[in-house]
Amino acid sequence: MQNEKNGTNPSERISLNYPITAIYSRKMSIQPNFFGIEMQSPNTSSISNIRSSKMIALQLRSERKEGWSINMIKDFEMSITNFFEK
Repeated sequence: MQNEKNGTNPSERISLNYPITAIYSRKMSIQPNFFGIEMQSPNTSSISNIRSSKMIALQLRSERKEGWSINMIKDFEMSITNFFEK
């Protein structure tokens, strides 16, 4: 699976495996965010060992800035929710 634009193979930089994935050699657990995983058969050549996932949880974490009130934080969080509900 080679990128037509630059001739690179995405699997050289990204390994979307469950429960540990690697992006640019940085390993991380995706287990807390993926639910209802169905695995590929071991003989399948693919960028991922995941066949499907029933649900993927996205968590947004940000740092609180000085001077932000509770209402400002609530408004910020709700603006993100409203964006994804559109």
